Amino acid sequence: MRCIGLPENRLFGKPELNLAQRADSFSGNFVAIEETPLFLSRMRAARFFKYWLPVILWMTVIFGASTNLGKPKNTSRIIVPVLHWLIPDISDESVAQVQFAVRKTAHAVEYAILGLLFWRARRNQTSSAPSGWNWREAGIAILFCAIYAATDEFHQTFVATRQGSPWDVLLDTAGATMGILLLWFVGRRLKRW
Repeated sequence: MRCIGLPENRLFGKPELNLAQRADSFSGNFVAIEETPLFLSRMRAARFFKYWLPVILWMTVIFGASTNLGKPKNTSRIIVPVLHWLIPDISDESVAQVQFAVRKTAHAVEYAILGLLFWRARRNQTSSAPSGWNWREAGIAILFCAIYAATDEFHQTFVATRQGSPWDVLLDTAGATMGILLLWFVGRRLKRW
């Protein structure tokens, strides 16, 4: 165990200062930090739970939607009654078109969220405070989403009620790109970068 700090005064439990430490303490340069393996592993675990666990959980949600749970018949159980409630005389063709649009929009939105979560995790993986916009990091987040979208569509080829599509990979990647660009635009507008 390595401890960086001031030795304690045994009588009062306060740090003792020698002359050099007093000078440093008045200038504000002296900081007492305990660096133990347990302390560092807790910091890493906290950082993982705060930044990387949401990425993993969102990937799990996307994976679940790629199974039989996300098949068109299941999503129509929600969309069709809502459409008939809003527009009682809507045709079946219009319902099919709206359902198709909602499903494809969901593709883009779920990958926009994944892109933002991944960008956030990468940006905050070190202990130093992130600063400014980095297009390289944005590109890595988009590439990650594109690769995950490809594996997700490949997974769908093994699900009897689903089919993988290269067009969906492009749509998912476009969704991630739009999410990252929206983040850049909002951050720029708020003068964060």
